Amino acid sequence: MCVAFLASVFLPVQLRADPEPPTERAPATTAAASTVPASLPQRFHLNPQQQMYLQKVLETWQDRTKETKTFRCDFVRWNYNPAFELPQFKDVPLVVNNGDLKYANPDKGTFRVTRVMNLDTKTGDYKSAKEANNEHWVCDGTSIWQHDHKNKRVIERKIPDELQGEAIRNTPLPFLFGSQAADLKERYFLCIVTPQEYAPKEIWVDAVPRTQTDSSNFREAILRLDRNTFRPIALRVYDPGDTYATYEFSNVVINDPFEGLKRLFAPPSVPFGWQKVVEMPSEVTARRTGPLGADQQSSER
Repeated sequence: MCVAFLASVFLPVQLRADPEPPTERAPATTAAASTVPASLPQRFHLNPQQQMYLQKVLETWQDRTKETKTFRCDFVRWNYNPAFELPQFKDVPLVVNNGDLKYANPDKGTFRVTRVMNLDTKTGDYKSAKEANNEHWVCDGTSIWQHDHKNKRVIERKIPDELQGEAIRNTPLPFLFGSQAADLKERYFLCIVTPQEYAPKEIWVDAVPRTQTDSSNFREAILRLDRNTFRPIALRVYDPGDTYATYEFSNVVINDPFEGLKRLFAPPSVPFGWQKVVEMPSEVTARRTGPLGADQQSSER
Protein backbone atom coordinates (compact mmCIF):
# COMPACT_ATOMS: atom_id res chain seq x y z
CA MET A 1 0.00 0.00 0.00
CA CYS A 2 4.65 2.11 -0.30
CA VAL A 3 6.05 6.79 3.59
CA ALA A 4 7.49 8.89 6.37
CA PHE A 5 5.87 10.04 9.63
CA LEU A 6 7.40 11.78 12.61
CA ALA A 7 5.47 12.21 15.84
CA SER A 8 7.80 14.28 18.01
CA VAL A 9 6.99 17.58 16.33
CA PHE A 10 4.32 16.60 13.80
CA LEU A 11 0.93 15.15 14.64
CA PRO A 12 -0.13 12.29 12.34
CA VAL A 13 -2.32 13.29 9.44
CA GLN A 14 -5.93 12.56 10.29
CA LEU A 15 -7.42 10.37 7.57
CA ARG A 16 -11.16 10.28 7.82
CA ALA A 17 -12.91 7.15 9.00
CA ASP A 18 -16.34 8.79 9.18
CA PRO A 19 -19.29 6.83 7.81
CA GLU A 20 -19.88 9.62 5.29
CA PRO A 21 -16.63 11.51 4.50
CA PRO A 22 -16.83 14.37 1.97
CA THR A 23 -16.36 13.16 -1.59
CA GLU A 24 -15.40 14.90 -4.78
CA ARG A 25 -17.89 15.82 -7.43
CA ALA A 26 -17.45 13.52 -10.41
CA PRO A 27 -18.06 14.22 -14.09
CA ALA A 28 -21.28 12.93 -15.61
CA THR A 29 -21.37 9.45 -17.11
CA THR A 30 -23.78 6.64 -17.93
CA ALA A 31 -21.66 3.87 -16.41
CA ALA A 32 -23.66 1.25 -14.55
CA ALA A 33 -23.41 1.22 -10.77
CA SER A 34 -21.44 -1.68 -9.27
CA THR A 35 -23.03 -4.09 -6.82
CA VAL A 36 -21.77 -3.59 -3.26
CA PRO A 37 -22.82 -5.48 -0.11
CA ALA A 38 -25.41 -3.55 1.88
CA SER A 39 -23.18 -3.91 4.95
CA LEU A 40 -20.58 -1.57 3.47
CA PRO A 41 -20.88 2.18 4.19
CA GLN A 42 -22.93 4.20 1.73
CA ARG A 43 -19.84 5.86 0.28
CA PHE A 44 -18.96 2.60 -1.49
CA HIS A 45 -22.35 2.50 -3.28
CA LEU A 46 -21.23 4.58 -6.24
CA ASN A 47 -23.53 6.27 -8.70
CA PRO A 48 -22.53 6.25 -12.40
CA GLN A 49 -20.75 9.59 -12.10
CA GLN A 50 -18.67 8.44 -9.17
CA GLN A 51 -17.81 5.21 -10.96
CA MET A 52 -16.58 7.16 -13.95
CA TYR A 53 -14.39 9.37 -11.81
CA LEU A 54 -13.00 6.40 -9.87
CA GLN A 55 -12.13 4.64 -13.13
CA LYS A 56 -10.32 7.74 -14.37
CA VAL A 57 -8.29 7.95 -11.16
CA LEU A 58 -7.36 4.25 -11.28
CA GLU A 59 -6.31 4.39 -14.92
CA THR A 60 -4.17 7.47 -14.34
CA TRP A 61 -2.62 5.83 -11.29
CA GLN A 62 -1.94 2.71 -13.36
CA ASP A 63 -0.24 4.73 -16.10
CA ARG A 64 1.95 6.56 -13.59
CA THR A 65 3.06 3.40 -11.81
CA LYS A 66 4.03 1.90 -15.17
CA GLU A 67 6.61 4.68 -15.43
CA THR A 68 8.14 3.75 -12.06
CA LYS A 69 11.27 1.63 -12.51
CA THR A 70 12.71 2.19 -9.03
CA PHE A 71 11.33 3.87 -5.93
CA ARG A 72 12.63 4.55 -2.46
CA CYS A 73 11.50 6.63 0.48
CA ASP A 74 11.59 6.97 4.24
CA PHE A 75 8.52 6.60 6.39
CA VAL A 76 7.23 7.15 9.88
CA ARG A 77 4.40 4.98 11.16
CA TRP A 78 2.12 5.80 14.08
CA ASN A 79 0.33 2.83 15.67
CA TYR A 80 -3.00 3.42 17.46
CA ASN A 81 -5.22 1.27 19.66
CA PRO A 82 -8.65 2.86 20.33
CA ALA A 83 -9.41 0.04 22.80
CA PHE A 84 -6.33 0.82 24.92
CA GLU A 85 -6.96 0.33 28.62
CA LEU A 86 -6.21 4.00 29.37
CA PRO A 87 -8.94 5.89 27.47
CA GLN A 88 -6.99 9.16 27.44
CA PHE A 89 -4.58 7.51 25.00
CA LYS A 90 -7.13 6.00 22.59
CA ASP A 91 -6.39 8.71 20.00
CA VAL A 92 -2.67 8.92 20.77
CA PRO A 93 -0.09 6.77 18.93
CA LEU A 94 1.28 4.16 21.33
CA VAL A 95 4.22 3.29 19.09
CA VAL A 96 6.14 5.37 16.54
CA ASN A 97 8.31 3.60 13.97
CA ASN A 98 10.83 5.03 11.52
CA GLY A 99 11.86 3.04 8.50
CA ASP A 100 12.37 2.89 4.77
CA LEU A 101 11.00 1.05 1.78
CA LYS A 102 12.37 0.42 -1.70
CA TYR A 103 10.97 -1.01 -4.92
CA ALA A 104 12.27 -2.06 -8.33
CA ASN A 105 9.94 -2.94 -11.18
CA PRO A 106 8.39 -5.44 -11.55
CA ASP A 107 8.61 -7.41 -8.31
CA LYS A 108 11.50 -6.49 -6.03
CA GLY A 109 10.97 -4.64 -2.78
CA THR A 110 12.09 -4.11 0.79
CA PHE A 111 10.32 -2.85 3.90
CA ARG A 112 12.36 -2.15 7.01
CA VAL A 113 11.67 -0.57 10.40
CA THR A 114 14.85 1.03 11.71
CA ARG A 115 13.64 2.58 14.98
CA VAL A 116 10.86 1.85 17.46
CA MET A 117 9.65 4.44 19.99
CA ASN A 118 7.11 3.47 22.66
CA LEU A 119 4.82 5.86 24.50
CA ASP A 120 5.52 6.20 28.22
CA THR A 121 2.00 6.55 29.59
CA LYS A 122 3.35 8.03 32.84
CA THR A 123 5.18 10.95 31.21
CA GLY A 124 3.59 11.14 27.77
CA ASP A 125 7.06 10.97 26.17
CA TYR A 126 8.34 8.47 23.63
CA LYS A 127 11.30 6.26 24.51
CA SER A 128 13.39 3.96 22.34
CA ALA A 129 12.45 0.32 22.70
CA LYS A 130 15.21 -1.68 24.35
CA GLU A 131 14.41 -4.89 22.48
CA ALA A 132 12.77 -3.74 19.28
CA ASN A 133 11.43 -6.47 17.01
CA ASN A 134 12.07 -4.44 13.90
CA GLU A 135 10.04 -5.58 10.91
CA HIS A 136 12.10 -6.38 7.85
CA TRP A 137 11.23 -8.20 4.65
CA VAL A 138 12.83 -8.46 1.23
CA CYS A 139 11.33 -9.66 -2.05
CA ASP A 140 14.04 -10.49 -4.61
CA GLY A 141 11.68 -11.75 -7.30
CA THR A 142 12.07 -15.46 -6.54
CA SER A 143 11.58 -15.46 -2.75
CA ILE A 144 10.13 -13.31 -0.02
CA TRP A 145 12.41 -13.11 3.01
CA GLN A 146 11.11 -12.12 6.43
CA HIS A 147 12.80 -11.58 9.80
CA ASP A 148 10.91 -13.33 12.62
CA HIS A 149 12.47 -11.70 15.68
CA LYS A 150 10.16 -13.42 18.16
CA ASN A 151 11.32 -16.89 17.12
CA LYS A 152 14.79 -15.84 15.90
CA ARG A 153 14.24 -17.06 12.36
CA VAL A 154 14.78 -15.78 8.86
CA ILE A 155 11.95 -17.18 6.76
CA GLU A 156 12.38 -17.63 3.01
CA ARG A 157 9.08 -18.12 1.20
CA LYS A 158 9.75 -19.41 -2.29
CA ILE A 159 7.60 -17.81 -4.98
CA PRO A 160 5.96 -20.30 -7.37
CA ASP A 161 7.15 -19.97 -10.96
CA GLU A 162 3.71 -18.92 -12.15
CA LEU A 163 3.65 -16.03 -9.68
CA GLN A 164 7.13 -14.69 -10.29
CA GLY A 165 6.94 -11.24 -11.81
CA GLU A 166 3.85 -10.27 -9.82
CA ALA A 167 4.73 -11.35 -6.28
CA ILE A 168 5.01 -7.77 -5.06
CA ARG A 169 1.20 -7.71 -5.12
CA ASN A 170 1.20 -10.16 -2.20
CA THR A 171 3.72 -8.35 0.00
CA PRO A 172 3.05 -5.45 2.40
CA LEU A 173 2.93 -3.07 -0.59
CA PRO A 174 -0.48 -3.93 -2.09
CA PHE A 175 -1.28 -0.42 -3.31
CA LEU A 176 1.90 1.46 -4.03
CA PHE A 177 3.39 -0.47 -6.92
CA GLY A 178 2.24 -2.50 -9.87
CA SER A 179 -1.25 -1.07 -9.49
CA GLN A 180 -3.48 -2.29 -12.32
CA ALA A 181 -6.93 -0.68 -12.44
CA ALA A 182 -8.76 -3.92 -13.21
CA ASP A 183 -6.85 -5.83 -10.54
CA LEU A 184 -7.54 -3.19 -7.88
CA LYS A 185 -11.26 -3.23 -8.66
CA GLU A 186 -11.28 -7.03 -8.53
CA ARG A 187 -9.53 -7.17 -5.15
CA TYR A 188 -11.10 -4.18 -3.38
CA PHE A 189 -14.27 -2.17 -2.99
CA LEU A 190 -13.09 1.34 -3.82
CA CYS A 191 -14.27 4.91 -3.57
CA ILE A 192 -12.81 8.42 -3.62
CA VAL A 193 -13.09 10.21 -0.26
CA THR A 194 -11.03 13.37 -0.75
CA PRO A 195 -12.13 16.09 1.70
CA GLN A 196 -12.88 19.35 -0.06
CA GLU A 197 -10.08 21.19 1.70
CA TYR A 198 -7.53 18.71 0.30
CA ALA A 199 -9.06 18.32 -3.18
CA PRO A 200 -6.92 20.98 -4.94
CA LYS A 201 -3.71 19.04 -4.25
CA GLU A 202 -4.61 15.47 -3.30
CA ILE A 203 -6.77 12.44 -4.12
CA TRP A 204 -7.79 10.03 -1.36
CA VAL A 205 -8.67 6.44 -2.29
CA ASP A 206 -10.59 4.30 0.22
CA ALA A 207 -10.32 0.51 -0.15
CA VAL A 208 -11.98 -2.46 1.54
CA PRO A 209 -10.81 -6.00 0.62
CA ARG A 210 -13.15 -8.26 -1.32
CA THR A 211 -11.28 -11.51 -0.63
CA GLN A 212 -10.60 -13.49 2.51
CA THR A 213 -6.87 -13.41 1.78
CA ASP A 214 -6.69 -9.62 1.68
CA SER A 215 -9.15 -9.27 4.58
CA SER A 216 -6.80 -11.26 6.79
CA ASN A 217 -4.20 -8.52 6.29
CA PHE A 218 -6.38 -5.43 6.77
CA ARG A 219 -10.02 -4.43 6.81
CA GLU A 220 -9.73 -0.97 5.27
CA ALA A 221 -7.03 1.34 3.89
CA ILE A 222 -7.08 4.98 2.83
CA LEU A 223 -4.30 6.15 0.54
CA ARG A 224 -3.52 9.80 -0.15
CA LEU A 225 -2.02 10.56 -3.57
CA ASP A 226 -0.53 13.75 -4.92
CA ARG A 227 -3.03 15.00 -7.50
CA ASN A 228 -0.38 16.00 -10.03
CA THR A 229 2.25 13.27 -9.70
CA PHE A 230 0.17 10.45 -8.15
CA ARG A 231 3.00 9.84 -5.72
CA PRO A 232 1.89 8.40 -2.35
CA ILE A 233 1.71 10.99 0.43
CA ALA A 234 0.23 9.03 3.31
CA LEU A 235 -1.56 5.79 4.08
CA ARG A 236 -3.82 4.69 6.91
CA VAL A 237 -4.35 0.96 7.40
CA TYR A 238 -7.06 -0.47 9.68
CA ASP A 239 -6.18 -3.91 10.98
CA PRO A 240 -8.73 -6.75 11.19
CA GLY A 241 -9.05 -5.90 14.89
CA ASP A 242 -9.45 -2.48 16.49
CA THR A 243 -5.94 -1.16 15.88
CA TYR A 244 -4.76 0.97 12.97
CA ALA A 245 -1.60 2.63 11.69
CA THR A 246 -0.94 5.88 9.88
CA TYR A 247 2.04 6.21 7.54
CA GLU A 248 3.52 9.28 5.92
CA PHE A 249 6.14 9.21 3.18
CA SER A 250 9.16 11.51 2.71
CA ASN A 251 12.44 11.75 0.79
CA VAL A 252 10.82 10.07 -2.19
CA VAL A 253 13.23 9.23 -5.03
CA ILE A 254 11.87 7.72 -8.25
CA ASN A 255 13.92 6.21 -11.09
CA ASP A 256 17.34 6.92 -9.59
CA PRO A 257 19.80 6.11 -12.44
CA PHE A 258 22.27 4.63 -9.92
CA GLU A 259 19.76 2.45 -8.11
CA GLY A 260 20.67 -0.60 -10.17
CA LEU A 261 24.24 -0.52 -8.89
CA LYS A 262 23.14 -1.12 -5.30
CA ARG A 263 22.46 -4.50 -3.72
CA LEU A 264 19.15 -3.41 -2.27
CA PHE A 265 17.30 -6.69 -2.69
CA ALA A 266 19.97 -9.22 -1.78
CA PRO A 267 18.76 -11.99 0.56
CA PRO A 268 19.29 -10.94 4.19
CA SER A 269 21.96 -12.63 6.25
CA VAL A 270 20.96 -14.95 9.09
CA PRO A 271 22.03 -13.47 12.45
CA PHE A 272 24.13 -15.62 14.76
CA GLY A 273 21.96 -17.96 16.79
CA TRP A 274 19.01 -17.70 14.39
CA GLN A 275 17.56 -20.36 12.10
CA LYS A 276 16.77 -20.19 8.43
CA VAL A 277 13.35 -21.57 7.50
CA VAL A 278 12.37 -22.31 3.91
CA GLU A 279 8.79 -22.59 2.68
CA MET A 280 8.48 -24.20 -0.73
CA PRO A 281 6.22 -22.95 -3.57
CA SER A 282 3.38 -25.37 -2.86
CA GLU A 283 3.08 -23.91 0.63
CA VAL A 284 3.04 -20.36 -0.67
CA THR A 285 0.33 -21.26 -3.16
CA ALA A 286 -1.74 -22.85 -0.40
CA ARG A 287 -1.41 -19.70 1.67
CA ARG A 288 -2.75 -17.58 -1.18
CA THR A 289 -5.71 -19.80 -2.04
CA GLY A 290 -6.93 -21.01 1.33
CA PRO A 291 -6.88 -20.43 5.06
CA LEU A 292 -3.80 -21.31 7.04
CA GLY A 293 -3.88 -24.89 8.18
CA ALA A 294 -1.85 -27.35 10.14
CA ASP A 295 -0.75 -29.03 6.90
CA GLN A 296 1.19 -25.92 5.84
CA GLN A 297 4.53 -26.85 7.31
CA SER A 298 7.94 -25.21 7.06
CA SER A 299 11.17 -27.05 6.37
CA GLU A 300 14.25 -25.94 8.25
CA ARG A 301 17.76 -26.11 7.03
